[in-house]
Amino acid sequence: MEGQINLKQIYLISGKAQNGKDSTADIMMKYLDGKSIKIPLAKYLKIICKDYFNWSGEKDEIGREILQKTGTELIRDKLGWQNFHANRVYEDIKIAGEAYDYFFCSRYKKKK
Repeated sequence: MEGQINLKQIYLISGKAQNGKDSTADIMMKYLDGKSIKIPLAKYLKIICKDYFNWSGEKDEIGREILQKTGTELIRDKLGWQNFHANRVYEDIKIAGEAYDYFFCSRYKKKK
């Protein structure tokens, strides 16, 4: 069937900033038998902010404001793309699906 891929495992890791999402993925990848790759859910938001909104890549007050306005106000609220991040990562997985056995996707968990 067109568009289908043969995947083995996708792991979703969620947590607050600087609480070990990447470290957890690194440990799991080390012990899994197979080719693994990490795909951050915010990858494309960061690319868009750098390329089109002059974000320096720093997560300082200005950088966080650019990321927030672009991700929440523009992409989610104005454009109505509720699943933007997940859809972009899914496209990556479809493209790389045959080359990897395990995918690790991490996302930042909002503070309540």
